[in-house]
Amino acid sequence: MITPQPAWLTVLRFAERDGLRCGGPVILAGFVTGSGLVEVAAGPLGLASRDICVLMILLVLQLAGPLMVTVVALMQLAPTWLERVEELGPGVGRLTVPAAALVAPLLLTVFLVATLVSGALVTPRADLAGELGDVLSGIQLRDLLVTWLRTSVFFAIICAWCVRRCRLGLCRQVPQGEIVSELLNHGIVLILLLKLVWIVAIDPINLQ
Repeated sequence: MITPQPAWLTVLRFAERDGLRCGGPVILAGFVTGSGLVEVAAGPLGLASRDICVLMILLVLQLAGPLMVTVVALMQLAPTWLERVEELGPGVGRLTVPAAALVAPLLLTVFLVATLVSGALVTPRADLAGELGDVLSGIQLRDLLVTWLRTSVFFAIICAWCVRRCRLGLCRQVPQGEIVSELLNHGIVLILLLKLVWIVAIDPINLQ
């Protein structure tokens, strides 16, 4: 007789699988973001090394990081969520949503590291690495925790919405390809709305 796994162990297993599935694309997105940003900042904008480091960290932690990580993860995991709903039934949301909330901060950290490493590699300024260390030492733990929380909340909401849409689509016998397409199209719009609500009502951006 096979003993069922505890729910928390299943959540961790789902989080591990989702993280492995999203890790490569998130690293690639981070490298593209970091190298592209440094090329623009050091070339046409002519920013100093410290300003480039601050701009990269601000972009990842305050503006585009949670958004990009959530979009990339949605594109990678939408088919997986559909398979889980089909195999495990409607109760799978109680396992998949916590797994999404756990894996999102880890993916954001990977994205941040990839962005900073690629920026340090492609810049022609020899002092960028030293400046980068100084800027990173000035990051407040509260800001980092808020960013992790934001990414976790975003992705958990997206996951819960996708699981519900998958369940409704399967009940209506909609082709799986159409279900995944709807998740991607409508999910990206939902992510943008969540970002707008966050920066307007919850944590407005301080231009200072």
